[in-house]
Amino acid sequence: MTNVVVFGMTFGDEGKGKIVDFLADNADWVVRYNGGGNAGHTLKIDGKKIVLHYMPSGIIRKKKCIIGHGCVVSLDAIRKEMEDVRNFGIEPLDYLRIANNAHLVLPNIKEDGVSASTSRGIAPTYKNKYARTGLRAIDLVHAQNFDNDEKRELFNQYHSYLKKHSDLIPILTHCHKEINDAIDNGKNILFEGAQGFGLGIDDGQYPFVTSSSPGVSGVLTGAGIGPKKIDKVIGVFKPYVTRAVDKAAPIIAEMDEKLSSEIREIAGEYGATTGIARRIGWLDIPQLKLAAKLNNVDGMVLTKLDILDYLDEIKICVAYDLGGEKIDINPCDGYIEHKCKPILEVLPGWKGEIVVNAKTFEELPENAKRFVNKIEDLVGVKIVMISNGAERDKTIIKEKVW
Repeated sequence: MTNVVVFGMTFGDEGKGKIVDFLADNADWVVRYNGGGNAGHTLKIDGKKIVLHYMPSGIIRKKKCIIGHGCVVSLDAIRKEMEDVRNFGIEPLDYLRIANNAHLVLPNIKEDGVSASTSRGIAPTYKNKYARTGLRAIDLVHAQNFDNDEKRELFNQYHSYLKKHSDLIPILTHCHKEINDAIDNGKNILFEGAQGFGLGIDDGQYPFVTSSSPGVSGVLTGAGIGPKKIDKVIGVFKPYVTRAVDKAAPIIAEMDEKLSSEIREIAGEYGATTGIARRIGWLDIPQLKLAAKLNNVDGMVLTKLDILDYLDEIKICVAYDLGGEKIDINPCDGYIEHKCKPILEVLPGWKGEIVVNAKTFEELPENAKRFVNKIEDLVGVKIVMISNGAERDKTIIKEKVW
């Protein structure tokens, strides 16, 4: 039995969906523990593409999947996603469960000018959650037993909406009980994070952040397990960073628009949820170091290495300059980061050589191997897997995760 957490180390869109899909082969359960429809995991399987906003990526591998209570769920949107999964020839109701205490994203809920919003109702739903006014999945059950003495404003307002979705009651579950029972019975659990650690409400670029905890702490509160039940933590990143939606957020080593545009088109760096072009910057080592340190990362996964094939040289932001002071770990404050300047190190690229055909680390171009080794040295954590293409078989295993 092994319980593995997979999370994004930077600002989301690191390619976690493919990695979770790859690792799901050895999992009995796949559990999504944070976020809502503001996250999109894009999978490319047998030439077909699917974007999952709510369901764990393991659903395509017919694994038992739970949307944990750290998530917020739109019932209307998840129905649409169920149809997408059915088009893959899979009946989601056979594998999917929703935590009965997960909060519901209600129709027409207002964003109220929230920073970095995707307008999917995520922030106001978390706001209602902590104001103790929100509705939860278990309210689908309560709505069937409604006897006109309910005092909650939102419950009364959305009573007919809750009754409309009563057919989903059979897939509700006590998330923490089901997961802990599975662990006690020796099952392998794969915990899937959404967004990235740099967007976390507590340890991210506040206030340019999301409303949940994408790191390991989110597993404990969003899935309901104790810290000693996590066996391995895997952090995912790509060889550059991107930021979606919020133009006010800092990217300390942001690329010029010409280079950003080139990489954006090659890599398809557009929001899976919004379709908005992502801003792009050089790899941010202080951010990786923060994520590695605060999450006790056991191994890292580098994705999209093939995107850099055409570059003569590759830059890495190894530290920040804040008013003449060198900072080598991210300060977790968006306002401070706006004042930071990047300290860049330039490495030779492998232009003209193709990494996508490599089956092993040894088969990579020499400069690509130097790039990987440099990142390991700077962060102090080994890279255990490298994704060198969108397809599932374009994955180099340096060290087994399970």
